[in-house]
Amino acid sequence: MASNNSDEYTDRASIGESLLCELCHNPFIGPVVAQCGCTYCGACIEPKIRSGSHCPSRSCNQLLTTAHLII
Repeated sequence: MASNNSDEYTDRASIGESLLCELCHNPFIGPVVAQCGCTYCGACIEPKIRSGSHCPSRSCNQLLTTAHLII
């Protein structure tokens, strides 16, 4: 019998691309919206923000800062 863990997704195809983190390719967990409008899992984007990196989105390259995050 398959487990019913909330972190597991049985019908991955039913989850739209707009609900997937571009970094981990999984549905958002603790989503964070950057000032540029790109959304990532909080745990995925946190290291990039701390290092003063730019947005990793293919269509964006804005500097990431904690001052402009929407949690």
